[in-house]
Amino acid sequence: MRATLHNIMLMSCVILTLALTSCVHKELCYDHSHVLEVDVVFDWHNDPEASPKSMSLYLFPDDGGRPIRYDLIGHEGGRIRLDSGTYDIICLNSDTENIDVLDDLTYESLRVTTKDADALRGLYAMAATIKAPKDDGERLADSPENVWSAYAEDVLLNESYSKVTLYPEPDVINCTVEIKNAENLKWIEDIYGTLSGMADGFFPQRDVLCEELATIAFDCSYDSENKTVTGALSSFGHCPSSPNTHILAIYVTLADGSLWEYTFDVTEQVHESDDPYNIKIVLDNLPIPKPVVNGGGFKPSVDEWGNIDININM
Repeated sequence: MRATLHNIMLMSCVILTLALTSCVHKELCYDHSHVLEVDVVFDWHNDPEASPKSMSLYLFPDDGGRPIRYDLIGHEGGRIRLDSGTYDIICLNSDTENIDVLDDLTYESLRVTTKDADALRGLYAMAATIKAPKDDGERLADSPENVWSAYAEDVLLNESYSKVTLYPEPDVINCTVEIKNAENLKWIEDIYGTLSGMADGFFPQRDVLCEELATIAFDCSYDSENKTVTGALSSFGHCPSSPNTHILAIYVTLADGSLWEYTFDVTEQVHESDDPYNIKIVLDNLPIPKPVVNGGGFKPSVDEWGNIDININM
């Protein structure tokens, strides 16, 4: 009798345990039917030569949920996992070092800009000694690396449609600088340039430039024999809403430690370029003086710049 009662109690415990286990199992069983495998394709017919090493994808759910970011190796695309729904989408190449993406967690506010020039490389350490750019309030920014972007709005992804094709376009313009008849170049210790009045960034989802302006810093080189100074920079563009003045400045340190700033108003050359994506600035005359070497030991402090404004004969 005791054995029979014991067996009955044991069976009851087993049944209760199975019942409890069954309940727990149902609570942990999630329905994944709404999760999709989405194929992302980047079509480069807008710039066939482009081949960035990686791409970032920003997806903003229309229901107001938090945005999702995917990073894809290469520039062709890849497969991602995503909840079914409707999304606004932005893509950007992510193989850059000086590009900042400021998103503020909303599709409308995502903005692309560059880092401060004097925070990147020792070459621009001298920039800190400049009292202010020619246009008050302009940030001294680094020349951006190549950027490509694309966007798509109200993309419905479900079991019937689970593929996204984006068409990236270049967002950076190039500018070259050549100054002829530059004197006394052999005395140069350091030289670089800036160009003011350029857009501080852009909104890829709107195809518009930022209203804020930046002064772009860039490297220069010189050829003493041919008396030329050359440089190259890139930017996101110019004149977001109305024409701006563009001042090209060349900063020179001579062998005696003296500092010289030469400024040119290049607004006309920037605005009237035959190719707005490849601007060529050509200037004449850079009157660098001979330094005072072993002749009195003249050593000005870093805030004693020699400022020379040069008029351009067009």
